[in-house]
Amino acid sequence: MERDTEILAVSKALKGVIFEIAAANEAAVRSQNLKDTDYRCLMFLVETGGQSSPKDLIQHLGVTSGAVTGILDRLERQGYLARSPNPDDRRGTLVTLDARKGAGFVTAFSAMQSGFDDCIRDMTAQDLKTVSRFLDYIATLARQAKQSIEQEG
Repeated sequence: MERDTEILAVSKALKGVIFEIAAANEAAVRSQNLKDTDYRCLMFLVETGGQSSPKDLIQHLGVTSGAVTGILDRLERQGYLARSPNPDDRRGTLVTLDARKGAGFVTAFSAMQSGFDDCIRDMTAQDLKTVSRFLDYIATLARQAKQSIEQEG
């Protein structure tokens, strides 16, 4: 019986996390007057140190090259990023987050990362492995659900 109670508690907590993250993302999108994919693009740039290639963005966002071009065009017009030639690939392009304009994203991301670090600081290596395995599994389920929905639609 105790295990059933704990399973329900984990399920409820997970649903709460998903809801709160979605609500925080929606608030951030609205506050910056962005489209969801634009925000996801900016967050990816923050996570990758402020620079990426369009190919990496296509893979991360799960959209076409044409869609990434549209996203980058919008964000460049708004001053969030700049495109430049890739010094390692003369045919390639690098996308760089504007430090001044992207500061709000970096600050918000840093605050969340700091809270995350506080949360896991005292966890054992085994606890961290368990949490990581659980989150990887949930991410896989989410990807599979997304793919299934897209195939049906």
